[in-house]
Amino acid sequence: MKRIQQGFTLIELVVVIVILGILAAVAAPKFIDISSDAHVAKLNAMAGSMKSANAFIRSKAIIAGNDSGDSSVVADGTTINTTDGYVDPVVADVLAALDADITTLTNISDNFSSDYAIWQAPAATAGVYLLSQPDTSSSFGCIFNYRLDASNKPVYSVDGSGC
Repeated sequence: MKRIQQGFTLIELVVVIVILGILAAVAAPKFIDISSDAHVAKLNAMAGSMKSANAFIRSKAIIAGNDSGDSSVVADGTTINTTDGYVDPVVADVLAALDADITTLTNISDNFSSDYAIWQAPAATAGVYLLSQPDTSSSFGCIFNYRLDASNKPVYSVDGSGC
C-alpha cells in the first residue's frame, strides 16, 4: 500500500524558515534605511540644546539687566555675546553656549569627518548653520539653522530634506 504525503516534513519547514531568515537579514537593511531619521534626530537634539542654552543665557541676562541691546553674559567662566539677551548667532558664541567642540567650516561645501560641523553664513541675518553629514560625500546633508529674526527673537529651524 502506497502512503500519500499530506504536508511538509519538519526538516523542510525548518530549511525554508532558515532561508527566509537569511534573506531578511541581508535584504531588509537595504529597504529599511533609518540613518536619515537618525541624522534628523541628532539635529533636533542639537536644536533642543540650543533652545535650552538660550533660555539659560537669557535668564542670566535678565537677572543682570542685560536683556536689551547688545551685551554679554558670563556662563561657566565663558563670555557669551548677546542681543536682547539671546545668544548672538555667531559661531564662537553658539559654540560657547552649547559648550561644544564642533568642527568649524570656512565654506559650507567643505567636507568634514566629524558628526557635526558649524558654519557662519555670510549675511548678518542668516545666522549659524550646524550641519550633520550623512556620509563622506561633498553633500552636507542635514541642516540646523539658528538666527535672530528682525525683532531679535531666536529662530530655530531643522531641514532634514538632505539627509
